[in-house]
Amino acid sequence: MQRGEDATLCFAGECALFSRFTEYALAKPMPKQELMMTTESDFFDLAHKLEDTRWQLLLNADFDALTDLLSDDLQFVHSSGLKDDKTAYLDAVRAGAVIYRSANSRIETVVPLGDKSFVASGALKMEATVRGTERSLHSLFMVVWRREQETWRLVAHQTTLLPASTAS
Repeated sequence: MQRGEDATLCFAGECALFSRFTEYALAKPMPKQELMMTTESDFFDLAHKLEDTRWQLLLNADFDALTDLLSDDLQFVHSSGLKDDKTAYLDAVRAGAVIYRSANSRIETVVPLGDKSFVASGALKMEATVRGTERSLHSLFMVVWRREQETWRLVAHQTTLLPASTAS
């Protein structure tokens, strides 16, 4: 996908316009003959697009667009064990508690939970400034995405830090 290109993603008769560079999914009614994307590989592709978008927003510090990508029900569990709701998480990233420098996320599994949600998990390597300290972090993650009205939103996130000896 190039800058300015859009893709249409359809699940169970409902479609949404996904624009990578507006950084979130927008509702758009589509004709019924559009390809229905309900296979695990379709969810895998969607998981990649949503996670890529989330990371781009974090790396670019685009917190307004990030706000729209997060569910009001968000439960965000950090590798430190701290847990934030949507408000606390957004307050922390806006305040610069964590400044993301780079991120390389690899999704390994995606499990559909019906037509409107899925769980994805994988591994993550990132460089960040955490409360003023430069860190190189290697972790495992799990995310839950849910389609709310006509927009895919992150509902849950959990990260587990890997020991340095296994983080290659």
